[in-house]
Amino acid sequence: MAQNIRETEKANSYLHTITSKLIELMSAKAHPDDDTPTHYASLQWIVAFGEAFFDANMDWAKTNDLIFGPGSYGHITRLVPEHLFMMKKQFDGLRDGGWKSNSLFNGFSRAVDGIAPRGDLNKCGFEFMERAEIRGIFCRTHWREKKTLPILIAAGHPLIVKWFIQWVFNKDVAIPSIMIDLYHYAGDQVTKINLRECIEWLVEKVSVEEYDHIQQDPLIQELINELATVAQSEEEIDLLDPETWGEHDFSRAEAIIWNAIAPRAAHQQRVENPV
Repeated sequence: MAQNIRETEKANSYLHTITSKLIELMSAKAHPDDDTPTHYASLQWIVAFGEAFFDANMDWAKTNDLIFGPGSYGHITRLVPEHLFMMKKQFDGLRDGGWKSNSLFNGFSRAVDGIAPRGDLNKCGFEFMERAEIRGIFCRTHWREKKTLPILIAAGHPLIVKWFIQWVFNKDVAIPSIMIDLYHYAGDQVTKINLRECIEWLVEKVSVEEYDHIQQDPLIQELINELATVAQSEEEIDLLDPETWGEHDFSRAEAIIWNAIAPRAAHQQRVENPV
């Protein structure tokens, strides 16, 4: 495609410049005898990382909240903490060489096979690609701090809500180590997470002072009676789903969540700057 464009576009045109640069990149190899252009191998890495991690999560970030409905794009704040835990598990699975056993990286691995060892990482030979690692500090503290954690009373799974409230009442509570299903992606795709691991990760950075602040959070205090009922119930209660309320009336709590949490935008500079 690039060859055809370069042959048909004027030499000083923007498209001609771009395609000429692309052809140069796709011709550059670590060594003339290599079969794979270095740029091609790098592109295969980007495609694989997108398919294994980035694409589905970016698509999710652009969706409406299933409860708040059409027009709630960007207002998925109540689901972000649990989703970040899901992303962390995905990310951890690719780190420290985990990507090498992921079939989505097969195209990259085949591309690397066409790059010969050069004995020097700076020459971008086979060793450089073999030692490529996914590293990073995942999820800075914004979504796991005292001002944000109270939104977990409207989390996407009733058990996250219940045991977060239990933790608010008693920070030493024994959270059960059980698997729960989250439906964050398209269709019926389910992601299983460990309830205890999720909540413990979300609250692990909370200091004693911050814990006191969470307990006194206006949203927590306003709904203290309703939250106590949810925490003590043997049944799973979703404050946004009247069909789970049984004999209780949580309409006041539902209205407060709509007014206090639904308007919070997940996409804004305070969130995005630390990413």
